[in-house]
Amino acid sequence: MITTTEEKWEDGLNPDEMKLLELLRDSRTRWPALYLCLQRLRDNHLFQGGHFTPWLRNFCEHAGCSESKVWDALRAGRIYEVWSNNRPDVPKIENVEVEPQNLIIVQRIASLDPSQKDDLMLKVLKKQIRRRDLLEESVRQRIRRQREKLGIKLSALPWREMDLRQPPYGMEYRSILEKIRLYYDNASIDGCKRIVDALHECLTKIEQEWKEE
Repeated sequence: MITTTEEKWEDGLNPDEMKLLELLRDSRTRWPALYLCLQRLRDNHLFQGGHFTPWLRNFCEHAGCSESKVWDALRAGRIYEVWSNNRPDVPKIENVEVEPQNLIIVQRIASLDPSQKDDLMLKVLKKQIRRRDLLEESVRQRIRRQREKLGIKLSALPWREMDLRQPPYGMEYRSILEKIRLYYDNASIDGCKRIVDALHECLTKIEQEWKEE
């Protein structure tokens, strides 16, 4: 009888790894069950390998499943367990019936604005908020944070001294300032970053010119 490579691989799995394989191949498996199995494997080192990440990557490849799906389950499970600790008013993780990506997005938002986490988590659990709304809030928070960082960076520039400079760098500087204000007012953070980088290059040239004078 001819034995395939995958059959040989399956024969080498231990009982805990075989349990994970069964969960991955069962279309009815919900992500909390997958998380609890993975957590047990990782925390008790029940997998056959030195490091969890390369072992899991190899396991998913042989099992023919999406590695990102598995990591989403791990991330969402950890996020929920940490948040739900000492909260008897919320479901246990095995009873959670929300998409893991929604929990991951909430965590992303909370990393920028922690005050929103409890409210968003409860809304997600009660299915009172759509993923689209979560993604939009995530983008808003990211823009807000970038604007704050950029504002600090801009405020540190020697505005007055540079405005007094003569061409060519004085004019170049003012042109860049106008672009910064345009991008900044329209919250185009990536564009604004590029302009700020150009401004700093301009400043470096001017500082060198001052030294030479």
